Amino acid sequence: MIAPVKVGPSLLDYLVRVVRWLDDADAKDARKIGEAIMRGLLEAAEADAAKR
Repeated sequence: MIAPVKVGPSLLDYLVRVVRWLDDADAKDARKIGEAIMRGLLEAAEADAAKR
């Protein structure tokens, strides 16, 4: 499934500078941004599953 996601400056900053899931050079590449967001969602799901 593919779903559109609005990405603003604060989310890009978070992905690049805080969690470092995205390189600054890739901050305009929609595919790379999507991969970084997906990585975060997967990590959150795995952390939640580990709690159970």
